[in-house]
Amino acid sequence: MNEKARRSTAARKPSLEQIRAFKALARRVDAEEGEAIKARARAVLQRHTGGRQRLFTKRGLVKARMVPADYFDERKQAEVLSNMARIRDRLAKKGKTFTREEIRAALESGRR
Repeated sequence: MNEKARRSTAARKPSLEQIRAFKALARRVDAEEGEAIKARARAVLQRHTGGRQRLFTKRGLVKARMVPADYFDERKQAEVLSNMARIRDRLAKKGKTFTREEIRAALESGRR
């Protein structure tokens, strides 16, 4: 790189003060956006605490579901229990059994 190109590159570098000002502005914008997101979430929660569920979609596909805290889906529970029984039977045919402690340890290790 020649001297002229080096000088023009150096002239484009921001000063330390400019960098600090930019970072402070970015923090303030992040904080403001965070507050706006919290306010929006609170508003959605207030509207949907009446026992209804809310679906969140992206491009027409369901990405999340908000349900009341006391929501219970019997069909989903039956499906899960059926799958668990099927897995348990398949393992029993292979002669494999697990104690409660082994199952608990496997669950805890998966949460790390």
